[in-house]
Amino acid sequence: MRCYPVYAMSSVWNVIEGERNGISILIFDSLIGTGRGARYCTFVATQTSENLFKNLKWREKIAERAGWTALYRIAFLGIRPWSFSISRIKELVANL
Repeated sequence: MRCYPVYAMSSVWNVIEGERNGISILIFDSLIGTGRGARYCTFVATQTSENLFKNLKWREKIAERAGWTALYRIAFLGIRPWSFSISRIKELVANL
């Protein structure tokens, strides 16, 4: 996937790889950019060109490229190193 914000990632951690209903899923935290302007961002990505993420919440965005669809949210002010709660991630995966 070569589109913003993916191409601007400088670090990735907490990577979870799995499958739900035959769809490959990647969930990970990342740092977008470098230096003082870097922002924390969490991604939930599915290997499908169809957008399976419905009912987006405030500040959640979609990136689609090369057979992958990723839901992401950049953390507000970069205060914490994640941007989705565990319950939100569970909800997203359960709805696939």
